[in-house]
Parts: sequence; structure tokens; C-alpha cells
Amino acid sequence: MELMKLRGQIIPIGDRLYKYREDLAKRYMSEILRQLEALREVKVERQTPAGPIKLVKVIDIGEIEAAFTDKKSYAKALREALLKLQVIKEKYDEIKTELEREAEEKARLIKRMYSLLEKFPQRRKFVNLEKLDEEIVRREEAIAQKTEEALHMWSGIKHMASAVGSRLDVERDLAVLLELPEPWIADYVAVLKIYSSELEKKYALFLEKEKAKKTALEWLKSKFGVESEDIDTALTTVATKIGVNIKLLEAVAKRGKGAVLEVDQLAVETGLKKEEVERELERLYRAGAVEKKYVA
Repeated sequence: MELMKLRGQIIPIGDRLYKYREDLAKRYMSEILRQLEALREVKVERQTPAGPIKLVKVIDIGEIEAAFTDKKSYAKALREALLKLQVIKEKYDEIKTELEREAEEKARLIKRMYSLLEKFPQRRKFVNLEKLDEEIVRREEAIAQKTEEALHMWSGIKHMASAVGSRLDVERDLAVLLELPEPWIADYVAVLKIYSSELEKKYALFLEKEKAKKTALEWLKSKFGVESEDIDTALTTVATKIGVNIKLLEAVAKRGKGAVLEVDQLAVETGLKKEEVERELERLYRAGAVEKKYVA
């Protein structure tokens, strides 16, 4: 049956077969040409968060001699057209597979990039989604990773910076840097690590001072009934009241109740002479603030 078709003896139209007739032959040849034309353009589309990816490739199907004058010339033209159709179908399937692979890769890259741009929209101006490749995505992923590292570090030291009066604001700095084509975030993180170490030391000293201040205020309140929460005001009030050196008073107060007061140590700390320290301690003793042998 297939051989009879190729010889032009019978012509398939729909589900039926007919003997050769010129009008039917032209009708069937037109159907073959229509199938060929439908294969001329290969289209693949994939949906992504940023919109659809559309890839198109045109196949050169060449010239087809479809004219015929009788059954013999029809059979020859038909065989050439069917052979061409088979070749183009194979080429179409091959190209479609390649385009699908390319579309999947682009969709994957866009998905990765889109998640980054949702976190850091400042980077959008530096990314052309239509020309996206692996190198660009990796560049932006590295920038995002370092940015998140900086933010994580900042979450751990922000309260320290605020406590010691530091003007550091990592969120503000990153907002500025991310507006640059090459934001140098890695360099910023390296510097931030060094600064964080120094900030932790400053914060530790700050906590020590705050603890000493709290201890001093509690001691001044218990010994002299001072209610002020400001250490300078409390020290000035007591020093003026009992006529004691304010530096010596502060040194004693921050040691708290029951602390043994070493004269030599207090002299170094306050810058007073030993005999001056002893005289001031005597005044505190008479005021009932310390005991003999100088225990606070």
C-alpha cells in the first residue's frame, strides 16, 4: 500500500484512499507542504518568576519542487517531498531538544537570580535577565553571601555599637555599597571583622564601667542615702558634704561593700600621695563609710 502511494497510484485523503486524480494529488501535495511549513519554526517556552522564556529557531527547509503534470511527475515530486519531510522532522526534534535544554538552563538561572533580587533589589540595575549566564549569577550570589554575612555579624554587634556610642551602621553602609557595580562587599566584611573584634573589647570595658558605676551608686546610697542615678551628681554631693577628695571617693565607692582598701593601690589609681589617701580614708571613717583597716 505504501509503495502504491509513493508511485502515485493511490492518494490518501483523510481516512480514505483514492485512485490517482490530479485535483486529489494537488490536495495531498499541499498537505505535505503544509506539514513542512509547520516545521520551519521551532518554538519553546518556559515560565519563570520573571516572566516567560521564549526561544525560537528557524529551519531552512530549502526549495521543494512540488509541480507535476502527470502521475509519473507527481510520484517523483511526492517522494522528494516526503523525504524532505522526514529529514526536517528529525532536524526539528533535534533542535527542539536543544532549545528545551537551553530554556531549562535559562529558567534555572533566572530562578536563582530572581531570589537574589528579591532580597537585594538594588542589584537589579546591574543584571540583564535576557543575557543572564552562570558567571553573572555566581557573581551576584557571592555578593549576596557576603552581604548576608555582614548583616549576620551586625546583628551580633549592633547593641554593642549603640552602647559605646559608635557611629557604625552596617545596614546603611551596605545600602550604599550595593548601589555600586562592584560593591567590594568582601573587603567590607574583612574590615568589619577587625572592627568587630575592637568593638567587643570596647564593649567589655563599657560593661565593666557600668558595673562599677552601679556598685558605686549602691554604695553611696547605702552609706549616705544618695538617691541620684547619675554617678557624677552623687559623687559631687557626697564629696562636698563630707569634704573628701572626689577621686578617692569614687575609687572606694566602685569597689562596693566589704572591699579591702589598699592605700598604695588607691594612691596609684587616684594620683594622690599615700599620706593624702590615708587622710581622705580617715575622713570617710569618721563619716561612717569605711572601717578601720579601711574596709569599705
